[in-house]
Amino acid sequence: MIIEVKKIAKEQKIKIPDLITRPVGRALYERVRSNLQFLTDGEVVLLDFEGIMVMDTSFIDEFLVKIILDSRKESPDFFVKAINLSEISIMNIESVFNSYYQNNNDVMAVITDRLVNKSYYVGYLGDEDRDVINYMNINKIVRPEDIASFLDLEMGETVGILDRLYKKRLIRKMQESSGVSYQFL
Repeated sequence: MIIEVKKIAKEQKIKIPDLITRPVGRALYERVRSNLQFLTDGEVVLLDFEGIMVMDTSFIDEFLVKIILDSRKESPDFFVKAINLSEISIMNIESVFNSYYQNNNDVMAVITDRLVNKSYYVGYLGDEDRDVINYMNINKIVRPEDIASFLDLEMGETVGILDRLYKKRLIRKMQESSGVSYQFL
């Protein structure tokens, strides 16, 4: 599902290119949330921020954080990818995600369409998580053995990293006849 944030903001009669305040974030979230009920399991929600120059921290907290948290629920099982983010929006997202971690002791990140701080996500993940995301961006579909060999880790530790990234909805997990594999968004 592709969600053009600029288009939805215009439909809600919200002035753009800046998305600021909690009420604006709540209004857009509620509009997007009504569409999420039509998702199928495993679907990627592509949040397209083309034409949006600034998202302030209040908006991000009410819109992006809530969509990411919704993706972690049992049903429907979906994933979030943010594209066309401005530099200032990336800085504000990082600030909100850092604050979320400080207050909830829970890591938050979102996959992006471009390199941000040497990886293809915005947020705070560990070095091994970052290495896995970067490897998967190139290889798209991997098996745990591939990652274990790449990172020189034991299989149990590797599966733990992959499962953690899956639970954060940063990668897909697929059951195949030959075993489990993981897919980059």
